Amino acid sequence: MRMLFAMLVSLLSFAASAALEQGYHTYDYSLPAATGKNGQVMKVWYYKPSHYTADTPVLFVFHGRKRDADNYSAQWKALAEKYNLMLLVPEYSTQLYPGANGYNLGNVYHAVSRAELKGLVVPKEINPKDQWSFTLADKIFADFKTREDSHATRYYAYGHGGGSQYLLRMLMFYPEAKIKMAIVANPGWYTLPSRDERWPYGLRGVDVIDTATLKRFFALPLTLMLGDHDDDFNHYLFRNAPEANRTGIDGRFERGHYYFNYARDVTKALNTPLNWQEHTVKGAEHDNFIVQLDAVQAIMGDINESK
Repeated sequence: MRMLFAMLVSLLSFAASAALEQGYHTYDYSLPAATGKNGQVMKVWYYKPSHYTADTPVLFVFHGRKRDADNYSAQWKALAEKYNLMLLVPEYSTQLYPGANGYNLGNVYHAVSRAELKGLVVPKEINPKDQWSFTLADKIFADFKTREDSHATRYYAYGHGGGSQYLLRMLMFYPEAKIKMAIVANPGWYTLPSRDERWPYGLRGVDVIDTATLKRFFALPLTLMLGDHDDDFNHYLFRNAPEANRTGIDGRFERGHYYFNYARDVTKALNTPLNWQEHTVKGAEHDNFIVQLDAVQAIMGDINESK
């Protein structure tokens, strides 16, 4: 009996020590063998609020193409504390997921050449689904629940700039992700949900996405959040290509509005509902620090409605 009691105390002590430390920190996530990167480590930036409980909602934030998870986590940590959100910001480093193909485009394709890594040429081979970076957030979420006592079965997701491109395409290719609500903020360019354009500007030649997958994508609770002053065609991160320019040449605000209307037209043709919203952030340029204030209100609105 004493031995059983000692074992129980030991297990409880281990569980307590395994819990993530309160505040702003990082931890290392070991990538599973199925990702094709067995033994390699991804850094996860996090903020655990002071009033954390097992019922605290979990929020994933996806950084931009600069791979600056440190910057995004630093900008979001005060909001995570104020609204009691468990913040997780995985760092998709260029070493782990090089080029636009590795991050913005989800590592769906096996890129070899420089042009393929940049997403300028369509690679010949598709990677196994577990190697897509699009499937990684669910794996990190499952790992988080082994580190921390959490009742969450789904997570909120927010991406800005390159991170919003990642998140939007993630939901298109992987609509079964355990996301409760997604906020996609100020993407610079899009993959149209149709065969009208070649990959990566459309789905022509992308056989892994069928009509049923698109219908699931359109049914997801998604908000396209656009700054109405994000209209600089000459912004250094703004993609200037003929296919992208067909969706707008006056900046991200125009392209976002085009994409939303395009998706609405596709759902009408497919006779399927569109469970998305378009939200304009007044006065916002390409600035996550401003846009995130509207994003957190949308998240809290959903949390309060769910109670």
